[in-house]
Amino acid sequence: MVAMLTWHRDIEKTTNTLQVVRLAREYLAALSPSDFARIPHNCLPGHVIDESDISRYSARLTQEYWRLRGTQADLGVLQEMWSFFMRASIQIARLNELQRFKKPLRVLRPSA
Repeated sequence: MVAMLTWHRDIEKTTNTLQVVRLAREYLAALSPSDFARIPHNCLPGHVIDESDISRYSARLTQEYWRLRGTQADLGVLQEMWSFFMRASIQIARLNELQRFKKPLRVLRPSA
């Protein structure tokens, strides 16, 4: 399994949502077939096309992780994938919020 701390650091370094989407694609490409075999079928991500895919996978992985948490299921890869997509989703929300505040402010000038 790929070093999660590196992936988390890379997520934090992104400066726009397209970078987060690209990083999610790279993360999924780095997983091995045996990693994917350990993920419940209903949680296998498809293609990551845009930020909505990241949010959807994060929600799906969160539900499945908490559903299986108290069982004897092998949660290692699921937990790491959940962690990646949760952090990616949070970063997208941060970046979108920053973008919202970057809109030019109207400067009010005192009237003469």
